[in-house]
Amino acid sequence: MPLGDHDGAVCAGDFQPARHHSRFVQEVIRKERITLIGEMANSFLHDFRSPVTSVQLALGAITKRSDDEATRQACDTISRQLRRMSSMVEDVLQYARGNSNLDRRPVALRRAVRRPALA
Repeated sequence: MPLGDHDGAVCAGDFQPARHHSRFVQEVIRKERITLIGEMANSFLHDFRSPVTSVQLALGAITKRSDDEATRQACDTISRQLRRMSSMVEDVLQYARGNSNLDRRPVALRRAVRRPALA
C-alpha cells in the first residue's frame, strides 16, 4: 500500500516507524562496535602479557649476573614499572570479566605526589 492519501500526498506521520527503526539500527550498531572494541582490547591485553613476562625474566637474569649497581638499579626500576603495567592490564581484564573491585585503602597522598614518575 503506497504512503499518503489517494492523491499521493505523504503525511509526516507516515515516517515515524522508519525513524524509530533507524534509531534502533543505529543503537544496535553502536552496541556491536562497543562489544568489538572490548573483544579487541581483551585480546590485545592477553597478548601483551607474554612479552612483558619475557622482559621480566630477562631483567631477572641481568640483575643476577651484573655486579654494576647502576645496572641493577635500572633493572629494578624497569621491573617495578613492568609490574605496574601488568597490574593495570589485570585490572582491565578483571573489569572486562565483571570481576572488578575497588581497592579501597588509605594512601599517603603527600608521598605519592612527591614520588618521581619512574620510581
